[in-house]
Amino acid sequence: MVREPGHVTEAADVPIPTRGTGPQSGSRSQPRRMKWAVNALIAVVLFGVSYAINESNIHSTAMHPDETRWLNRAYYIEDFADPYGQTWQDYYLTRGQPPGGSYLIGFGLLVQGQPLHSNGVWDFHHSTKWNETAGAVPSDDVLLAGRRTNAVVGALVVVFAFVAASMLTNRVGGVFAALFLAYHPLHITLSTQALSDELLTLSLAVTFVAAFKFMKNPSFSWTLLMGIALGIGGATKLAPLALSFVLAALGMLWLISRYRRQGREALRWPASRIGIFLLLQPVISGFVFVAMYPYLWVSPVRRALNLVEFRRAEMASQSRIWPWAHVDNPKEAFMRYGEQLHDAASTTKHAQVWMNNHLGFSIQNPISIDFMIVAIGAILLLRMVIERGLWSPHVMMALLMAAEVGAVTVGLGVDFYRYYLPILLINSILVGVAFGIVSARLRDMFAPNRVAATSAEATSPVVTWKSREIGSESAS
Repeated sequence: MVREPGHVTEAADVPIPTRGTGPQSGSRSQPRRMKWAVNALIAVVLFGVSYAINESNIHSTAMHPDETRWLNRAYYIEDFADPYGQTWQDYYLTRGQPPGGSYLIGFGLLVQGQPLHSNGVWDFHHSTKWNETAGAVPSDDVLLAGRRTNAVVGALVVVFAFVAASMLTNRVGGVFAALFLAYHPLHITLSTQALSDELLTLSLAVTFVAAFKFMKNPSFSWTLLMGIALGIGGATKLAPLALSFVLAALGMLWLISRYRRQGREALRWPASRIGIFLLLQPVISGFVFVAMYPYLWVSPVRRALNLVEFRRAEMASQSRIWPWAHVDNPKEAFMRYGEQLHDAASTTKHAQVWMNNHLGFSIQNPISIDFMIVAIGAILLLRMVIERGLWSPHVMMALLMAAEVGAVTVGLGVDFYRYYLPILLINSILVGVAFGIVSARLRDMFAPNRVAATSAEATSPVVTWKSREIGSESAS
């Protein structure tokens, strides 16, 4: 059965009284408030856990030369007040990266009382000693301030992974998704380096959550949040802008399908609002992207195309300089996912090593089972998507996740570890789906008030899946 967006089916399609219109309104609102309070408490705890992990690794994470670039450009946040000044002219550093990460690092340095002009830019043609002498290496105080900024952002990504997986399943799934991400070595590394990748991933996580909420309640506020998140992501790494066109294509499909069923009535407001709001995504995200990037103000289209061409040329140059990192095609990109997110860095292997070191376990050869859990989650999410219908909130989030995986796979020209963080976010949500659905099944099997096996719900798994929200405890 294909459901309309915003139509959430419970055990039966029973009208729910509006707040204050019936005798049960108070009893309904109290559990909702309690549910929100519990979810908020869990989110705070997960943020604390993730930040503590990041903070404990800030000093030990090896410095990457690219950190000097983001710290060097921290002054962009100051020069935003002079949009036609020298900073935003058409030269290498301005075209090299959009300014979102520079704004983040600059804000973090200001909050922690560190200077915005602290070091030069690392020159890869010279040695570490040469760069130290040339002033490219930041002081320890500046470096740690930049890293602590990212430690906060990384912890926020963990919180949004919890929210996203909770929406798809339940709190159990959300907690597993968050902990899987928080303890993954790649996430820890990128949360303890002064780079822009965690900000990119946060923008994606917010987009996933906003898209789910939009399909449950297609309001302009969720529309705006999706567009702003994608615009900030684009002003950090360009690629998220492509997701806005995926949403616009979905909006066009919505309008066409409604028109074919209902004729011109489907194109009138408010019946057409979902399609129109989705069509607005490139406009909103594009506006935010340009507004954040004064370099584009002179000629937004031409200079945006310059950025794309510059990025393509830089990828080709990096492939020549580091041939070992060159990725030929999407098939090879998938193989690199296994190497980077399963073999080289793994939450399950990390957990086994931790148990050996801290709990006295004697696991001789720790192995990674990350991808096994991810694969189970992907299969279960696919089944959920098929059974809920094209216009469900679950489909919206799954579509965006798939589109992001596709964008990274097609665009992965160079095998650098930081490019895999968006894939890790999606893997974490899929891990949450796996544990959330399994926990719901186990709860139904062993709960004291389990519905009798003779009931329609127990005898029809398809009806069970469709008629009851698996995420009865969801953070939505």
